[in-house]
Amino acid sequence: MTYKKSFLVCCLLVSALYGCGKDDSESSMGPMGYRGGASSATDVVIAQVTKGEFNKEFTALGTARAKESIDITSRSSNVISGIHFEEGEFVEKGTLLVELDNRELSAEIAIKKAALKEVRSQYNRLESLIKNNAITESELEEKESEVTVAEAQLTVIQSKLDDTYITAPFSGTLGLRAVSVGSLIQPTTQITTLDDASIIRAIFAVPEDFLSTIKIGQTVEIKSTIYPSIIFDGNIKTINSRVDANTRNIFLVAEIDNKENLIKPGMFLTVDINKIKEDSILVPEEAIAPRLGLQYVFIIKENRAQEVQVKLGSRIPGSIEILSGLEEGDLIVTEGVQKLRTGQPVNIVTKEQLKVKNNVDF
Repeated sequence: MTYKKSFLVCCLLVSALYGCGKDDSESSMGPMGYRGGASSATDVVIAQVTKGEFNKEFTALGTARAKESIDITSRSSNVISGIHFEEGEFVEKGTLLVELDNRELSAEIAIKKAALKEVRSQYNRLESLIKNNAITESELEEKESEVTVAEAQLTVIQSKLDDTYITAPFSGTLGLRAVSVGSLIQPTTQITTLDDASIIRAIFAVPEDFLSTIKIGQTVEIKSTIYPSIIFDGNIKTINSRVDANTRNIFLVAEIDNKENLIKPGMFLTVDINKIKEDSILVPEEAIAPRLGLQYVFIIKENRAQEVQVKLGSRIPGSIEILSGLEEGDLIVTEGVQKLRTGQPVNIVTKEQLKVKNNVDF
């Protein structure tokens, strides 16, 4: 049962009980067994405190990010000799995108391979000679070191040659091309972009008081002004480890299945998230009596008003969450609070009776 329904039931119960009076002797008996009618008593409407589910919806502003996103660049300064992709093309991991001028490196590779072949041949001859004690062990070890150096030099040049072939590090969609064949590029030069947008990461922030109710895997509804009729289902993937000390907000990441490629990285999004708390106490705003920076509620005990201090939580239209100060089953004053003071006798009436007595047109 929702809080609004709970308070409505309580108020209807008050009305029903109060309306059961048959004669003047009973007219001073208020609902729930409380006797009123004293000339000094203040007319009030009451409700019984109940616990239930508190559901507060919050709409956050977010930004779409691709699951993976990089700028395609070169490891070294070089001239582009070939471009092997189209703008906006989807490519698989390992696809060749750009080829850099590698003529000098190819020639150097050939030289290094020949040198390695020669030094290995020399080593093999020395290895056969040592069996006949024609050379010393140190001479063979020296030649072995030359083989090791030649192999390392070839590996370095081969790595540089490999870097002239720029490939896609993961599958995704390419962006606009920023270079042409013949362009001299630096390691900081952006050739194009690559985004894996099969999963979209919506990054947004919520107030820190949501922390107690947010869970990994929780469902959120995500919308875009580009597609006003579509609701994208997302699931919270990440909760940041820190709360922003200035805004008192915490950043979250929700993931959206984007197989249809409707959402583009960088798009503006709105995220609807529900704050759900079990066993919460919610009271009407009219029941709160602020005084000197503190918040109070009047409860009814032995047909008298008793002021109790309460700690307020979140607000929803018309109601306020009570974190402490009230217990389930307490009878609180919901109308007539402004006229009360602690210990004052009360005359419990229905809303309708209070309207008539106050001559207020609701």
